Amino acid sequence: MSDTRKPTNPKDLLGSDKMPLHLWPESASALGALALLDGALKYGRSNWRHSGVRASIYVDAARRHLGRWFEGQDADPDSGLPELAHVLACIAIIVDAQAAGMLVDDRQTPGGFPEHLSALTPHVARLKALHAGKDPKHYTIADAQPAEPEPPESAHDIADCRAQKLGSMLQELASNFDWKNELRAASLRPAPCGAPECREGCPILREYGHLCGPSMRTEAPHG
Repeated sequence: MSDTRKPTNPKDLLGSDKMPLHLWPESASALGALALLDGALKYGRSNWRHSGVRASIYVDAARRHLGRWFEGQDADPDSGLPELAHVLACIAIIVDAQAAGMLVDDRQTPGGFPEHLSALTPHVARLKALHAGKDPKHYTIADAQPAEPEPPESAHDIADCRAQKLGSMLQELASNFDWKNELRAASLRPAPCGAPECREGCPILREYGHLCGPSMRTEAPHG
């Protein structure tokens, strides 16, 4: 059976060993370009290629911008640009100045940091094993965001809530009101005119006495 697969384009084979510039995100290029524009307008384009720069200055600047971003500050207060735009610009200037032979290399005297870091790294796995099974809350910037406000109640919801509260209050008053005692007290009070009046003629008992049973209708007249 003959092989019907299309042969690979020779340019593909040649290009595969070239610098894969497509891997660098264009979004990062755009962001870094803004910070470089900010610097160009203040100091002139590519000024570092002419005058040179010290590595420590741009390392410090990059760390400040990155630290502020990691602590929740998105924009640089001076330029108004994203903090990460300045981080990219700082690193780009260091790289370009070094390539142009204009980087003043004032990095730290080697002090064994790579070896120190390698020696400390095993503690990471040890600590994870030590605290295995624990599930604490790990706080992020999302926990610093204010809670979303509750949606405002509509006029209908407010009126309905007030009606429910009023109904509950009236029910409580009705359940605690002693009608029999109130009628009994009224029957024993003198008539409003001050004249003797029999119980059968009392207008309160005539209207409501049936609610209290016959016992209240046979007591002595008030007055």
